[in-house]
Amino acid sequence: MRFVLIIVGLFLSLAPKVQAQQEELFSDQFTSLGEGWKPLSLSGASGEFKVENNLLKATPENNNGIYGTYYQTQSFDGHFYVDVEIVEDQSVGLVLLSDKEGAPDTDNYTMMYVTTDDEGRSVIEINDKQNGQANVLDNTNKVNKSRYKQTLTGITYSVPFTSTAKKLRIIRHASERFFHFYYAVAKEIEGETAENWMELSPSKEWLSADAHYYVGLVGIEGEGQFDKVTVTKTPLNDRSDVNTGFKATWRDYNWSGYFGDALVITFGDDFEESANDRKFVFWEQLNYIPAWHLNNETQYSYEFVETWGGGSEGCFEPMSDRLLRYSKVELIEDNEVRKVVHWHYVLMDPDYNYPDYQNGPDMPEVDEYYTIYADGSIIREIQYTPKLDTNFRNWHELTEPMVIAGNNNWPKDLLENPALTTYTIFDDKKTTYSLRGNTYFSHDNPLGPMVLVGHIKNAPDVFSTFSDDTTVPETYSGYQLDYKIDWHNLNLNFAHWPINKEPYREPHKSWADWKEQIAHTSLIGMGVYGGTDWNDNYLERENGRKYRKWSMLGGLLPKNSVEKGKDLTNSWLYSGYVILANDSSRYIGYERDDKTFEFTALEEKAAAYFDLSPDKKLINPVFKINNWKDQKVYINLDGKNVDAPEFLVEHQGGVLYILLKKEINAKTSISISSNKIEEVEPPLSSDDIDLGFNIQVYPNPVSGDFFRIDVSEENDFELKLMDANGKVILQDIMSSTSKKVSTVGLTKGVYILKMKTDKIFITKRILVL
Repeated sequence: MRFVLIIVGLFLSLAPKVQAQQEELFSDQFTSLGEGWKPLSLSGASGEFKVENNLLKATPENNNGIYGTYYQTQSFDGHFYVDVEIVEDQSVGLVLLSDKEGAPDTDNYTMMYVTTDDEGRSVIEINDKQNGQANVLDNTNKVNKSRYKQTLTGITYSVPFTSTAKKLRIIRHASERFFHFYYAVAKEIEGETAENWMELSPSKEWLSADAHYYVGLVGIEGEGQFDKVTVTKTPLNDRSDVNTGFKATWRDYNWSGYFGDALVITFGDDFEESANDRKFVFWEQLNYIPAWHLNNETQYSYEFVETWGGGSEGCFEPMSDRLLRYSKVELIEDNEVRKVVHWHYVLMDPDYNYPDYQNGPDMPEVDEYYTIYADGSIIREIQYTPKLDTNFRNWHELTEPMVIAGNNNWPKDLLENPALTTYTIFDDKKTTYSLRGNTYFSHDNPLGPMVLVGHIKNAPDVFSTFSDDTTVPETYSGYQLDYKIDWHNLNLNFAHWPINKEPYREPHKSWADWKEQIAHTSLIGMGVYGGTDWNDNYLERENGRKYRKWSMLGGLLPKNSVEKGKDLTNSWLYSGYVILANDSSRYIGYERDDKTFEFTALEEKAAAYFDLSPDKKLINPVFKINNWKDQKVYINLDGKNVDAPEFLVEHQGGVLYILLKKEINAKTSISISSNKIEEVEPPLSSDDIDLGFNIQVYPNPVSGDFFRIDVSEENDFELKLMDANGKVILQDIMSSTSKKVSTVGLTKGVYILKMKTDKIFITKRILVL
């Protein structure tokens, strides 16, 4: 379990400089007026343009019409964007004009401009001519022209701004064949100013795919002042990482024509999908919401913590943090075995309000830790610090797996049908869904682990598992989990904010109008829809704030191999027990938050000798040994040495990590040492010192007044019997080989029996009928 005091604002400063894939084609900071700029009139008006005090100034004559300049030395084609910095939200326009025989065609252009209205409010608007027809804007006739204009009143829901941040951008998207129009915005939030982009409705390109465009800067009924202009070519798709290996890299990430900084986790040969260039990304264009990059048209996200109510028109979620004020990512561990990424966010609405923000200063904060192993397995640990200084106690969603569609697809184009399989491990039940809604699981009784598998075309399956099995209470917060498919539908095409940056047209969503836009649909929702009293089952931070914790297992599966998801889930949750073979190490325990068996070496020459008896099949188990003072590592299983290609090892800061690329199906003697191990039975194995051990707990389920514990040899066991919420019902010492435990007075349900000595750690699930 991780205990971290969060200081918001440090995260991005810790990130290295990104590796860029873009190419700057042209830039001018207007230190002088170069030969490349020529006059441009879009309304028949004359005027002047000049460079003065490192600014380009374009002014129509008598402050009437549209006049300025265009850069005639070079026209641009392909996938590119133009950024311009302005001085004021007044009389400025950025224009792309088609190239007609080496000159700008004023009958074919698109322009975004900023002016002020009679009340002094900033207004951003689009104007165009398509084959001589003025103000066409949407030649598909799908959207209302009002979406090509935004007045910054500061009170429009999801647009809490009163001016631009003095930057404009037009993207010519060569794959979608659309123009996208952006204006920068900024806002001071909790003492810190944050900045990002908003968007007007895009406009479908009407000329040929190989059209070239000139860049123009104009004044509109007044003097427009420009500080800088830049044209940048950017890739439509991300670079190949097939040969990158297991790396965590801050770099410019490109997907379906969109771009931005990202922490990209790539994989090597230890991950069976690395040859297909699957990677895991924390991308600023997704507000750092983690997602699988399955290919250049498909992403898959496990989503986030979300809640509703509390005075907002919509929901509170990290997707609403449009300025990235609170959504921050930090790489906190980076080695050959695993990467650990910390993602922090606050549950906000797009107006930067949080639940009951008028009452009490506490914000609902979330810290998620993604432990990503070289074999592609992921543990997601959620630490949610709710707002408890008011009466806000609404339900919270923890995951909503979604498919994000790019490269001119609707989400349904990328999904198999059926698109979802759920698998409940305790009753061995597999159910498939074509996602037409009308289904709700309410867990009146704990169903234990639930495996969710999304089926994607031309990609592996993506799975995730949450569990409310009370025998492993550290994986959930003490409340049963519910699953909802009641509103989900393959045909839903949500405009995927934050890639799509238009204002919301409904309190919490917008719909994509064209399949060329980035859109998503969700497969299922899971969370604590009940249990909203939030009175107990808390952990506590050093600063006194209370929080709850859940863990999730995630990863990729071969097509239609739900059973492997079951095996991986069992391997994560049901680790079995460990018996130490000697005193060379101390066993700390099995940590499901990062699926590690943790030891501390106690001798100068580091070693750990133990028997591992799994409850289920263990797949690629991970061992962590503290106080490891040597760089050398030797591993032996049941008397046979394990060659280096069969395990991954990292020695970092006195801690040894080992990922063993094996399946363990039965009791196995494991020797890990800094000294070379002979290929014979380890002299200090549990068999050699007569630690063979058996245990029986019966009857189970318990229908009478007691159950019995029988062990094969005497040990001073510490016994604990706990209820489903972790409350200790019985605490005792067992010094004999048999003990009877009374169940008189216990209510029906699941109880947890824990037995412990210095060398043995056992957990059993007891069902009282």
